[in-house]
Amino acid sequence: RPLIDQGLDMAKEQTPAMLQGILGFVNKMNDLRIAIDFNDGSNLLSLGMICGDEEAAEEVRSGIDGLLGMGKMMAGSQIDGLREMDANLADVASAVLASLEAKRDGNDVQIVIPKPEGFDEAVQSGMSMGAGADGF
Repeated sequence: RPLIDQGLDMAKEQTPAMLQGILGFVNKMNDLRIAIDFNDGSNLLSLGMICGDEEAAEEVRSGIDGLLGMGKMMAGSQIDGLREMDANLADVASAVLASLEAKRDGNDVQIVIPKPEGFDEAVQSGMSMGAGADGF
């Protein structure tokens, strides 16, 4: 816990005032679970948080869902440009954006991103775009 408190203190010094409230979510969580599966699993990423009670969980869910909504709006505006370069990559990115939603069951808040169809191919395509003509 002391390490988390120290990290929060450092983050408060570097976080813009309008985002300070987000840091308070950390103190409402009792645990945080992260699962990432790049293989054959049905979910690409699962993020779960157990909060002290249902009221705290709803506050966390609502706040995170608001942040995800802003991110979806900002990233969503880039999809058309991406589609011009690679339609499959754009479809995968759209599917990931569409899945960004925080849900609550009691005091458990979860974000689950299913692995979209064409994900592996999209990653390979994205890597080759970033690598230049020679590839990796």
